Amino acid sequence: MIILASDNIDILSTWGAVLRGTHKISVAASLDELKSKLSGASADCVAFDRNLAPNGLIEAIKQIRKASAETRIMLLTDQEYQHSDQEDLALLRAGVRGFCSTDMSPEMIHKVLDAVDQGQVWVRSSFLPTLIEELSKQAKHNISVTPDALAGNDPKVPPGLKYEDPLSALTHREREIAALISQGECNKRIAQCLQISEQTVKAHLTVIFRKLNVTDRVHLALQLTHH
Repeated sequence: MIILASDNIDILSTWGAVLRGTHKISVAASLDELKSKLSGASADCVAFDRNLAPNGLIEAIKQIRKASAETRIMLLTDQEYQHSDQEDLALLRAGVRGFCSTDMSPEMIHKVLDAVDQGQVWVRSSFLPTLIEELSKQAKHNISVTPDALAGNDPKVPPGLKYEDPLSALTHREREIAALISQGECNKRIAQCLQISEQTVKAHLTVIFRKLNVTDRVHLALQLTHH
């Protein structure tokens, strides 16, 4: 079940229409109503409108996790809102696993949901260098290097980090793309830099993920910080 937590009719209507065909949906119009629903039933994911907690967002996220530690949290934000790296890092520590614009396309909404459901994080590409730096600092202190460690969890280290020299399996072009990923570049920018199509970038990424046994851009970038 997915709980849409918002008092915005447009958000509830748009996101509800996208998700009802594939998921069971419940709605909460306030933080208190959301916590009540979580105490009465399990939810796979909460899509939480940040406008429900304008003056205490971090605390609100912590309360959601306290009500249901296993529920994944996606944060819904107006397109105009500008996130800072430090705010996003604090929200990840609190328990957010996906950052979503309220005007996302239906295809992108499902893509984020699938990623979050698989234990990955969904962040803007420009935030990746900051996230990677933070995870690398934790790794140096023998702390689990997955994004979930930011929230105090203790998941297994991604299997891709067990390779002694994983990058040796990559071609020259694949190494170029991996390096640009670690710098936080999006597919469109990578395509422009290397003068190839975005579709070619996506094809290379599929091969890179398979070769390095990782499932997302964060862990791919982490590979490069360790090698």
